[in-house]
Amino acid sequence: MMHIDTPSVRDQILATVSGAAEPISTVAVGAQAPRVTEIAPGCYPAWHAARPRPDVTETCHGDHHVRVRRRYDHEVYSQLRALERAGLVERVRPPGCRDVYWQATAAASSVALDELEALWNLPAEDPR
Repeated sequence: MMHIDTPSVRDQILATVSGAAEPISTVAVGAQAPRVTEIAPGCYPAWHAARPRPDVTETCHGDHHVRVRRRYDHEVYSQLRALERAGLVERVRPPGCRDVYWQATAAASSVALDELEALWNLPAEDPR
């Protein structure tokens, strides 16, 4: 199975966490994360007989299937852990709660401001 993923997934996850007014759970981040597109080579009759899950879109293209699904929580969690290692988010665990929540660090705000400044300083395109 081949995943077609954009390199900006981590940036989009960081934007979700940064935009939250309060710490946000891994599940809530995952609900807002971009969907995953997978390509499965081949076409097998069993795939057509299987009942698809409501959150998965699958289309047959004869020699391959394209499946679009939401990100699994463990996929989102691994991206959040990478952002944590980079110092851009931190874990928050409320007392007595098993769920993991996340909030952006001051470094994340600094990165966002640097990126906005870089965009602002791009040369304007000639409208001709």
